[in-house]
Amino acid sequence: MNWILLTLACILCWSTTDLFYKKGSDISDKYSHLKFLVWLGIVMGASTFLLLPLSERQLPLGELFIEYVEYAPFAAAYVLALMCGIIGRRFLDVSVASPLENIDGAFAAVILLIYFVATGAITDLSEHFTLLDPIGFILIVFGVVYLGIQEQKISKAEAASNAEKKKHPLGALAFIFPFVYTLFDAVSMVFEGVILNDDGGETMGEIDFIILEGVMFLIMGAGAWLYLLLAKKTIYNPFGKGEMVKCVAALTENAGNIVFTFAIAKNPILTPPVTTSYFIFTMIGARIFLKEKMSKKQYICLFILSIGIILLGISEIVKNS
Repeated sequence: MNWILLTLACILCWSTTDLFYKKGSDISDKYSHLKFLVWLGIVMGASTFLLLPLSERQLPLGELFIEYVEYAPFAAAYVLALMCGIIGRRFLDVSVASPLENIDGAFAAVILLIYFVATGAITDLSEHFTLLDPIGFILIVFGVVYLGIQEQKISKAEAASNAEKKKHPLGALAFIFPFVYTLFDAVSMVFEGVILNDDGGETMGEIDFIILEGVMFLIMGAGAWLYLLLAKKTIYNPFGKGEMVKCVAALTENAGNIVFTFAIAKNPILTPPVTTSYFIFTMIGARIFLKEKMSKKQYICLFILSIGIILLGISEIVKNS
């Protein structure tokens, strides 16, 4: 299948996932991200066993994990990125968090370009930058800073009011979660782009990589459930009332991850920046389904930030056309 079709499928899945992450996040439940991790472990763990017969190496699960154990930290980076993103949704509107997180694709593309130059796959780095790159970067920085100022103002206004439930208790400090998400997810994207496109004969198959990630989610999901049980004396029933929203989020996350893996294997440079456009659909969905409302200044900030991200994506398409 063409990489662009796979990328579009990923955009659809992950924009839907963002809405369910927000829907299932409770600002009063400081362990909601761990509960999401339990469901991600269940879904991606089940996916791992279903995909095992299709493994490129055709090894038992234990042997396959040992074969690629050195890559496990990079797979774990994806898990940690999701946890930071989910925590951020407790304190930020998804319309704000999603664009902030989607800077990762641009970062990953730049890191991949540098890597391919260093390894000789690309000989001239200057050929892979256009005027759109610095313009996009400046717009992103300006949009993020101005958006942070608006979040801080909203937080102060809530603190001065008598409202019992404050939606923005951390103000701009909540931006740390999408930024950490960006860092970990960019690392994960870079790893996928490199390991799935290694011309040195050590290329990992797409199915094997998905299986490796699934094992990491299963391990960390089980760890989250045990942590809640043993450390916090909380028996979490993932099949309880109101928890199915976490199941749906895990299903769409898993589906998006699978098609993204195949897309980045086909086109490691363009897939990350194009995929980042899913935040546009997330913002539209948040307005329609979650009834999120923002001030005019917030919309202006997000518009500027979005244009910056889009310009970087267009630049990558132009450079590789």
